[in-house]
Amino acid sequence: SPTATGTLTSSDVDADATATWSVDTTPTGTNTTQYGTISIDPATGQWTYTLDNSLAATQALKEGERVEQTFTATVTDDNGATATETITVTINGTNDAPVVDSAAAAAQGSVTEDAAAHTATGTLTSSDVDANATEAWSINGDGSGTYGSIAIDPATGTWTYTLDNSLAATQGLTNGQEVTETFTATVTDDKGATDTQVITVTVTGTNDVPVITAGGTTTGSVTELADGHANENTINHTATGTLDFTDADITDAHQVSANNPAGYVGTFTPTVDTATGEVTWTFTVSDADIDHLDGNTSLTQTYTITLDDQQGGTTTQDVTITINGTNDAPVIDLDSDVGEGATGFSATYTEDDAPISIADTDMDVVDVDTPHLASATITLTNPQANDVLSTSNV
Repeated sequence: SPTATGTLTSSDVDADATATWSVDTTPTGTNTTQYGTISIDPATGQWTYTLDNSLAATQALKEGERVEQTFTATVTDDNGATATETITVTINGTNDAPVVDSAAAAAQGSVTEDAAAHTATGTLTSSDVDANATEAWSINGDGSGTYGSIAIDPATGTWTYTLDNSLAATQGLTNGQEVTETFTATVTDDKGATDTQVITVTVTGTNDVPVITAGGTTTGSVTELADGHANENTINHTATGTLDFTDADITDAHQVSANNPAGYVGTFTPTVDTATGEVTWTFTVSDADIDHLDGNTSLTQTYTITLDDQQGGTTTQDVTITINGTNDAPVIDLDSDVGEGATGFSATYTEDDAPISIADTDMDVVDVDTPHLASATITLTNPQANDVLSTSNV
């Protein structure tokens, strides 16, 4: 503890007189506040004043403030005669730093991504043992964080954190993900002494729905093979395309599906690659399944792709497939119960005999494209004079 000291002396005209010193420990004069204690050596007269910095009165002394304490010392000889001396001690105040004294909860807050209320607030308080000291609050740095920013009222210590939902970092938080932002608030007194408090804000993420971006492949088409093609009715036709998507929640694992309505021909299959942000779709149909389409007919089939982030967010995109038909020639079978096609019937005619049929009664004319016969032509090869061709039941 700080001390002040001095030595008082006395003289006595009586030979061989002895002197004893004492001191009144209660201050005298106008300032009787206790700031410390005083003692004196009875034999030597050396006094010591010890300042007590644990006393509130001592700590309340501001920088540059001075107070004086006076004490009365008494010297007494061995016959009881006395004399007094005044001891004056000057005490100089120094600045004491302010102390943050608000509860821990005042330095904590929470916000949620995309919530209607996107701010958190609290009020910090401080105390200063220096009488009439003034304090001002500030935030270290410019107050910018990863997900938002903070400001504090210099006079009241009320801080406000504002979440910035336009930041990619904020939107990148996944559903239920929690992160913390920390900021340091400083309280400064009028002499420049400081204390600090860390403010912690918890930011909770919510789910962001994936978005299929424009410009992807949303249509496709296939065309039936022409009649007589080497692969007619044996190959599969395929159409494919790619859709790009984005998801602010970059760690979401996506799934994709598509409807396949009843009555549609072929199959439609989508796949997703979360790493590249792509959905690839493939439509497959066998040529045999579309052989019934004629050259003037097209089928339109629309499939709905659903992209699911598995956090409750989905988005859809329609893809339209056009299936174009090709005209198939009709097939004539003169004797349908003989599996030899158009040559499955033969007949012999004898001159001057009765007319004969050139087709069996179960003759078929088949066209996979239509049940309607538009026209037919019968051509005789190497006809003879007076040959007659007639038709009936056509």
